[in-house]
Amino acid sequence: MSILLQEVKSKVLYLTLNRPERANSLNPPLLVELKKTIMNAQQNPKIRVIVLTGTGENFTTGIDVGSVASFSTAGKINLGLVAGDIATLLFSGKPSIVAINGRTMGMGIVFAAAADYRLMVDTCEWSMPEVTAGIFPGASCVAIFTRVSGVAWTRRMLMTGEKFNPNHALQAHIADEICPSSDLKEETKKIARTLKSYNQVNLKAIKYATIAMPDMYYDESIQLEKELSSWFEWQEPENRLKTTLETHSLHFTLTGDSQKLIEEYERTQ
Repeated sequence: MSILLQEVKSKVLYLTLNRPERANSLNPPLLVELKKTIMNAQQNPKIRVIVLTGTGENFTTGIDVGSVASFSTAGKINLGLVAGDIATLLFSGKPSIVAINGRTMGMGIVFAAAADYRLMVDTCEWSMPEVTAGIFPGASCVAIFTRVSGVAWTRRMLMTGEKFNPNHALQAHIADEICPSSDLKEETKKIARTLKSYNQVNLKAIKYATIAMPDMYYDESIQLEKELSSWFEWQEPENRLKTTLETHSLHFTLTGDSQKLIEEYERTQ
């Protein structure tokens, strides 16, 4: 069976991590497939919303360490960059929802923080355990956590390796809604229906504004707000939006090399 299940329903792309025998941990093939699929979705006008969840009792336990144990140092760095690219795509791309269906660790929490809306089952235990193994938690997580959760919560999550519960997720803005497992699917669909129903250029403009403005001087943020609020007058909205973002130095660069990641994975197995 596929390690990444894909289904498009009514302009919503549902992606399901499907390695239940490994707690949906992220090995190189799964990371590459996930990145490619989300990138393609950004260019597909038939897709308006992206939903990411997992099979079984886990969302994901993060990187499958065993699958990359023999990687070179450069290979491990590239692994983090590819994983970080996925988070960047969720953070900066089309409206995204992460439905955390069970225990999650590491990159699973990064994906959640990067998404526009996050649901979590009320039995979920979650953590960022990298520090316990002497690993710096890269893969875009510090950049995203400080923007979403704030500095204090970012330090607590990344410096302690502590195990957290769903109420902590609400406090840290890792989750927006907690629900029973039996309600997760329907609640996710409800949010997806809402997001897909609105004008997509307007949603993108709002999303980019909320990302950019905390790092801007007040006058610049007002200017960006003024420009984006007139999107309905633009002749070519997508091109004009891109130009506006470049003017205000808002870039989302993908830095991982998927081909090299797969090549190293194949050499070391």
